[in-house]
Amino acid sequence: MKITVVGGGSTYTPELIYEIVNKNDELDIDELYLTDINEKRLNTIYNYGQRIIKKSGNDLNLMKTTERKKALKEADFVLLQIRVGGQEGRHNDIKLSLKYGMVGQETTGPGGFSKAMRTIPEVLKIAEDIKRYAKPNCFVLNFTNPSSIITQALSDHTDLEVIGLCNIPIILVNQSAKILNKEIEELSYDYVGLNHLGWLRHVYEQGEDKISELVEALIEDSEVYRAENIPAAEIDLIRSLNMIPSPYLQYFYFTEEIIEKLRTQELTRAEEVIEIDKELMKLFKTESGESLPEKLTERGGELYSRAAINTMNYIINNKKKLAIVNIKNKGTIDSLEDDDIIEVPALIDQKGAHPINIKKVEPHLLGLIQIVKAYERLTVKAAVNKDYNQALWALNTNPLVKDLVNANNVLNDINNTFALKLK
Repeated sequence: MKITVVGGGSTYTPELIYEIVNKNDELDIDELYLTDINEKRLNTIYNYGQRIIKKSGNDLNLMKTTERKKALKEADFVLLQIRVGGQEGRHNDIKLSLKYGMVGQETTGPGGFSKAMRTIPEVLKIAEDIKRYAKPNCFVLNFTNPSSIITQALSDHTDLEVIGLCNIPIILVNQSAKILNKEIEELSYDYVGLNHLGWLRHVYEQGEDKISELVEALIEDSEVYRAENIPAAEIDLIRSLNMIPSPYLQYFYFTEEIIEKLRTQELTRAEEVIEIDKELMKLFKTESGESLPEKLTERGGELYSRAAINTMNYIINNKKKLAIVNIKNKGTIDSLEDDDIIEVPALIDQKGAHPINIKKVEPHLLGLIQIVKAYERLTVKAAVNKDYNQALWALNTNPLVKDLVNANNVLNDINNTFALKLK
């Protein structure tokens, strides 16, 4: 069993290595191959990973290369976690959005659009290599943001078996279990939406819906919700929803106040992450590998590796267990196309992820899902075709873009800053 990580020089990778060695009695992975275009970062992560494996006593074979095709050869699973333009590109995305009075964030609004436009062409090149060099039945697990759009692009333009993953759903489910003082296996849940636009609608314990209790816990302590940017005076508006929304919905629900907070921050999140990454890379050069650095919690992405390992485990061992993933709709939400990528609970077995039937989606959720999905599909088309007009109307469709003039202005800046060469 061979796993390849494209973007293996990421500071997320050590957590993934820890998860693999801790679960490898069940997974039986022989080889973990890291590949990255940044050789210096790759070497640091590889050396630290070797120390992790040595401390664990596991016989996992860790490999590295800057030659992507070599890393992909005969891979059973490929994990995509790349960032085209790096954190510097993310910083520009944030500042360009705020310049025009719009949300400055890497996966929503103009920032997410900008990242998608420069990432989709690169991901599709990687997909060609996966198709050519990996095993014919290789599974692609995508963490590259904006995950919903990237997974949609891979689904639309390749015949690879692609599953989009995110740590937010598993965090919400884990926190619900913690509040209820239960193990996750003791609960069932109902979740619906798109990546970074989803709602935990119901959590059942022995058939009894506990969502109201969880919402009240959220209102009492916003840290439970992991949405510290939500204005304290407004968080109780979630009570009227009686669901637990993804933290990213704060950008849609409390737009103006969030924009003001982002404008007044001394550093962008990208600048913060640059400094965190520098410190982490220093730690990875010196620490023994006995435990992950505490600093890693500041990086974000908590439980991302757990989502990846669980998914692989369910496929490898035909577990037929539920996980919230990004996959084709296939009639799950009536008002969307069958090939629209959605984020819902799915039964995962050796053949992949299969969405389970969900109850009818409430109108106030469905309306936002439909418009954001339209924006995502238009963005994929614009990136593939390098078409300025398609890009303009994709941006204008995004509910976080204020009007067509703003869409045109920010698109010109994005096009020039990142040399997209739109026609």
